[in-house]
Amino acid sequence: MSAPAKAPTLTKEMDALIQAWVWQMHQAGEAVERIAAEVNTRFANGREEVTPESVGNWLLREEGRRAVKITTPFAEPEAVADALRFLSAELVVAQIHLDAPNHEEVGGRSGALVALVAVADFIDRFADMANANLAKPLRAMQAALTELEKGKVHPILKPRSRGRGRPQATVGTVALVKHAVVAMEAARDEGMSRTMAANAVAKELDRRGYAIPGKSIEEAGRAIAKWRDEASEGEGSHHAEAGRLLRRYRKDRPEKGTIKPGAWKSVLALADKHTRVVGMPKKIPIK
Repeated sequence: MSAPAKAPTLTKEMDALIQAWVWQMHQAGEAVERIAAEVNTRFANGREEVTPESVGNWLLREEGRRAVKITTPFAEPEAVADALRFLSAELVVAQIHLDAPNHEEVGGRSGALVALVAVADFIDRFADMANANLAKPLRAMQAALTELEKGKVHPILKPRSRGRGRPQATVGTVALVKHAVVAMEAARDEGMSRTMAANAVAKELDRRGYAIPGKSIEEAGRAIAKWRDEASEGEGSHHAEAGRLLRRYRKDRPEKGTIKPGAWKSVLALADKHTRVVGMPKKIPIK
């Protein structure tokens, strides 16, 4: 009768991603039995199964290792590299949570929480930063998101009261507006008239999926032209962030004759990037 297979140790057998997954489940209060089952299900791929005992032993070693702070980063390159390696893996875990099919049910909070904890833990690995409590703002947000999972809205997550008037724009809407404004400015630099440039931007946004149900391209164009006018008014305008980006563009405006036709469309490609990052609704909010 052959001897039973020896359970693999997490230190040698598991890569950084799996270790990060084990750690974040531990941080969430999961039992070692549940962690082992999750690892064996999610990361099977021909690996030997891990046991609750091996998970528990690794967690004890990891907690002990983290308790030893990095006091002289330049003299401890291996410790710094190890901390960075683990941070990178934890951020990948956060991305997996964010990209999960059901992430919209909680607005990506799970992924955001994992990322917050990872960065805060990384800061606390360094003695000077830990002693100065530099991770405190991140810990405050961590606590707020944790309370939100339980149905309690922490003051840090409550919107500021602005009284009556135009509602505060979402992060996604702000991103869309500022890119549309700069794209229109760039189109004007290519020689288009005000109306032509605004309509061109509206048409390109429509092509990219930022549709306006029941609204025409001309109506969208007029809205975009209005955004540009408001952005030009300065810091006191409703579109102040778009104004700041517009002023930066004007400061570094390319010389006439050097602009490649259609270059303004590349500005709108950044809107698509923000869509993936902040979940910007593909809709032009005409007011």
